[in-house]
Amino acid sequence: MEEGTDAGLTFRQSAVNFTLDTDPVTWTTFGSATPLATTTTSGTVTLATQTEVDTNADAAADKEVTVSTLNTLLDATTGGFCQNIGDTSATLFPITHNLGTRQLDVTLRRNVAPFDKVIPGCVEYTDDNNVAITMIPAGGTNEFEVMIERVNC
Repeated sequence: MEEGTDAGLTFRQSAVNFTLDTDPVTWTTFGSATPLATTTTSGTVTLATQTEVDTNADAAADKEVTVSTLNTLLDATTGGFCQNIGDTSATLFPITHNLGTRQLDVTLRRNVAPFDKVIPGCVEYTDDNNVAITMIPAGGTNEFEVMIERVNC
């Protein structure tokens, strides 16, 4: 039932071997319908699609977001990118971060003691998804970790 004093209840016909249009039809409560979930009540939910989350479309209170969907949004909007660089000889490292912007903060940290912040020779923001880092002198194999974070201005 959807309305009235029995709203939310489920019924089933309980008469056995009866004649339709002659014998009375009896009904018994079979259970209750599952309510919509809230922050305090268990129940059913409708999952928001990735597009709804990304564009904040249809931001109704009855839509839920999965961890995977939220992580995808965070990676694309406020997240970042990390990559180890260094190979004992190269001094130029092209890096594809796919963050879709040049509004970035690029930081380098040494992966070995003293784990200090390192200032690169040059960081070139080649386009919205790529940077090129120049390191002079060349570092050891995977000596540096590049951390690229979106900066919201």
